Amino acid sequence: MPKVNPKALLELDEVRAAFTAAKATGPLEGALFAWMYEFGARAAEPGLQKVSDVDLHSMRARVLHLKSSRSVVRGSVQGTEWDAILPFCREVLPGWLEARPRAILVAGQRPYLFPSRFPGPCSVCKGSGKRPAMRERAWTTAPCHHCGGTGKRWGLSRHEVYHLITGILTRAGVQPGHRHPHTLRHSIITHLLEGEVAAGVIQERVGHRYLQTTLSYARATKSARAKLEGALQGLYQEKP
Repeated sequence: MPKVNPKALLELDEVRAAFTAAKATGPLEGALFAWMYEFGARAAEPGLQKVSDVDLHSMRARVLHLKSSRSVVRGSVQGTEWDAILPFCREVLPGWLEARPRAILVAGQRPYLFPSRFPGPCSVCKGSGKRPAMRERAWTTAPCHHCGGTGKRWGLSRHEVYHLITGILTRAGVQPGHRHPHTLRHSIITHLLEGEVAAGVIQERVGHRYLQTTLSYARATKSARAKLEGALQGLYQEKP
């Protein structure tokens, strides 16, 4: 996979166009795109989610982030508390949950929100159930944080997520340097900052360990520049 462009993000009109393209592709693609964008999910995370993590009655979800500092834990995977489901997910998640049983290939996939099209050994630990060591070509004694130590992968792999999301962004006409799944994470963080959502709230929603990481996403987009121009013009208007 290519490296993520740290400056790549989508304007809101591009996100809406991509969401339309995702829905036109299928219920899985629509739900996955909405989840990736509205929760700022990393590519390895949607495949860990379970149906029990979604409560359509209260329109809230418990989103798992591999690097989160919040307190809900499933096996060795750090998760978050319950967060509000935003409009894209509200629109497509009910339809996906209805269509999802047709995507299940084997019984082990039933609990998973986004079942894999190619279930098999965990793509991270290669079926060992052990967490890969970062600096040595070996396995640690800790359980793999992707499969919880089972060695099995029933949800979407990060490679499947990569191909699904890049396909959606390509069909939506997004420029080549901005078609990586992580672009959606960059975009929602920036859009929430522009919407004046408190940085600490954004930090918890997207699973940043450090507040400074969230603040580093502040950047000049079209809407941010428009706000600045409006503020500057107001400074020079004559008072009645």
